[in-house]
Amino acid sequence: MVKGDALTEQFYARAKRGYSRCLWPTMKCPNKAINAHSVQRATALALIAEKRKVMELRSKIVEGQLRSRFESRGLRQASTFTGLCAEHDATVFRSIDTQPLDFNNPAQMFLIA
Repeated sequence: MVKGDALTEQFYARAKRGYSRCLWPTMKCPNKAINAHSVQRATALALIAEKRKVMELRSKIVEGQLRSRFESRGLRQASTFTGLCAEHDATVFRSIDTQPLDFNNPAQMFLIA
């Protein structure tokens, strides 16, 4: 980040506030977004976890500069974002949340990717 870049600083300031609206494609869902996993905990994260923890790249602004480092995070906290409500999250990810992982299933591989 270029020090003093107002647009970048504004982006990170807003990102810290979070976002609570469901981002379903119609953008008309009235439900509050949940803190969901961008990488499914029960499948992909569990495969790479050690003692129920994974390494995650975390970034923050320190004195106007972007600083990134890897941190150990518990499976429940790792790879989460606020984007869909509980109903839409369940709808989208049902096949990988309720069925065994099948590397030959293109729909499951798409969702995990």
